[in-house]
Amino acid sequence: MKISFAAIGKGYAADKVQFLWKQMGVTGGVINASGDISVLGERADGRCWSTGISNTDRNQLLHKLQMPSMAVATSGDYEQYFECEGKDTVILYTQKQDCPYMEFVA
Repeated sequence: MKISFAAIGKGYAADKVQFLWKQMGVTGGVINASGDISVLGERADGRCWSTGISNTDRNQLLHKLQMPSMAVATSGDYEQYFECEGKDTVILYTQKQDCPYMEFVA
């Protein structure tokens, strides 16, 4: 098994951008670090920022998430996977089994 620390790097970078924005007096914005989304404040019209989670073919919005000054990371098996024994394998694991979680399409 190979472990990637890319997610930690993306989250760290997003946190640093938010820190710099605050120092510069920026009161609202969105940072999208390849699926790791972090928001600061509100939109110019006062509404919360939002993001959506799409189905695997990206043509349908499954859920819309309101994001008041928070961060969220998503991972879909149609975008992030690795090859294991010749098969595209999802990156989701459960604590009960030491193999990829294959019960649903993410």
